[in-house]
Amino acid sequence: MDYELINLTITGVLMVAALSLYVAMREKKRRVERTEAEVAAAARKKAGKIVDEAQGRALQILGEARLGLEVRKEKLDKRLDRLEDKEMTAFRKSVVGMAQNIEGEALAVVGQKVDEEVEKAKAAVEEYKAAKIAAIDTRAGEAIRMVTAKVLGKALDLAQHKQLVKQAIEEAKKENVF
Repeated sequence: MDYELINLTITGVLMVAALSLYVAMREKKRRVERTEAEVAAAARKKAGKIVDEAQGRALQILGEARLGLEVRKEKLDKRLDRLEDKEMTAFRKSVVGMAQNIEGEALAVVGQKVDEEVEKAKAAVEEYKAAKIAAIDTRAGEAIRMVTAKVLGKALDLAQHKQLVKQAIEEAKKENVF
């Protein structure tokens, strides 16, 4: 029985030791969890500060960049305006020169075309005049034939008509009609 008591005592001591280890470990775990929570909270807080500082610095950098961009934009706008004025002046000079060249060429071409049209018109007038004279001659011949036929009572052929006209012209010359 001594052994049983010793066993029982040792078992009791071991159980008390195990229980106290369990309680100590549990307490240690709670402290570690609390420490972890505190560290996490501190880390979150520190991270929040870092993020806030980073945002502030980023906003500051963006503001400075905007100012720099505005200054550069103004300078670029001025340069572009000067370049545009320069290019427009050169373009105007070029257009005026081209217009003068085109005007000179156009006047030459128009003059040539006018001369050609005048020549065509003269030819057309001559052609028209010849056609009208021929028509008048034909009608005059027909009128003379009709008058002759009525006056003489017969129609003359072309040869007889020519002879009659020649005689009339000779008589008119003798009488100084012309």
